[in-house]
Amino acid sequence: TIVPSFSVTKSKKGLLHIWITLPKSIPPSCLNMDATQTHFHLDTKKWGSNYEVDVPYPADSKVILKEGEEAEAEFVGGILKIKIKTDEPQKLQTKSAEKPANRKRDKPSEATDGKESSKKRRVDAPAPKESKKKAPKAKAPATADTSSKSKEKSLQMINDISSAEEGRIQNKLEKEKERDQAIAKAEEIRQRRKDERNERKKGLLKKLKEAPARAAA
Repeated sequence: TIVPSFSVTKSKKGLLHIWITLPKSIPPSCLNMDATQTHFHLDTKKWGSNYEVDVPYPADSKVILKEGEEAEAEFVGGILKIKIKTDEPQKLQTKSAEKPANRKRDKPSEATDGKESSKKRRVDAPAPKESKKKAPKAKAPATADTSSKSKEKSLQMINDISSAEEGRIQNKLEKEKERDQAIAKAEEIRQRRKDERNERKKGLLKKLKEAPARAAA
């Protein structure tokens, strides 16, 4: 059994990205994959050589694959890429749904006693000033733009990390290919030299057999 190299990253949207390096000659039909709640399993028992690995998920990740649903997988150039959904998007939606409730709790209650009502009357006089202070609320769209830009930067960063990881894996595969070619070339040279020695040995034996015949003549 051979354990292939792999890497795992998690995007801001809660997607798990898994990269596993395998020989390019493996047919996709021989890849046996299984995404469980705790890890991703891969083996190639249907193929000649068995590559097998269990890739654990990050500690804070909970996979939410439904029954019958499968993870996204792509096998290109000896790299198996897998995408698996987690519960991260649901957590973000829950937090955003809780915010309006918290704001309602922060609203001050109406005054009931005489002192509070008198304070209200004093504050009511400069009412125009309060309206001027509340005017800056119109800047809310700028915050949305900043948030969208921040998300775009995060997505770009994730893409850069993915590209860098793919480049690293591709370089590793190229080095392994060069090493295999060098080994094959050395084996070819060794075999050629062996054949040459055998030929010289056969020629020498032939001459030794012919020597007595010549001497008798």
